[in-house]
Amino acid sequence: MPYVIELIDRCGSPETAAEYAGIGTSTMYRIRHAYHETMLRSTAHAILDAVKRKRAEDRADGNGTHPRMVERARRVERMERGL
Repeated sequence: MPYVIELIDRCGSPETAAEYAGIGTSTMYRIRHAYHETMLRSTAHAILDAVKRKRAEDRADGNGTHPRMVERARRVERMERGL
């Protein structure tokens, strides 16, 4: 599931992430909200491949870390510090 969250953050929305990975939007939502404990191997491969491709695209664009990922890390840090 961490890869699903990363893919959604990098793509901007669950719909865009599902389209990028080539899986159904409902499948993306079910995985994201942990409605199922298991998933098809092909779905897992599609998500991992999409994350790999998106990371490579971000690096090629000169962004070692996608701005959405940086902002998410900042939000998490603020929540942990209680700000």
